[in-house]
Amino acid sequence: MLKKNYKLLLFVILLIISIPFESLFVIQNPGWNTIIPATDFLEILVFFLILIIVIIYSLIKNRITAFKLFVFHFICCIPLVLYARFNHLLRHLYSNYTNDPTELSHYLGIVAYTSILLFLIGQIFFILLLKRRKP
Repeated sequence: MLKKNYKLLLFVILLIISIPFESLFVIQNPGWNTIIPATDFLEILVFFLILIIVIIYSLIKNRITAFKLFVFHFICCIPLVLYARFNHLLRHLYSNYTNDPTELSHYLGIVAYTSILLFLIGQIFFILLLKRRKP
């Protein structure tokens, strides 16, 4: 049974990781520090995107899909989930190494855009995976 449902199980684990605890229960008021934009909306968006992927995988769990495309899709989804979930930790870690706010925002921008690009590439392969194995 695990062999059939490993795709669904892996994305459910990813969904659990992406649950936006802080974004749903904390009201943030914008303050004087507006150099680094809040990414709480990204947490909620990623949660709903992964939820849609889990629903699609639950609908197609009986269809045989290419293992390599699935692994590539899963690996491409991981960076955005980790960035959306742990962005405050990344900000704290980068701020320890630099005192220049523009350099800090530049590094965080590189991380954000790279993870979003990988996620979009993964979704393209997910669409290819779905179109390749039509019933």
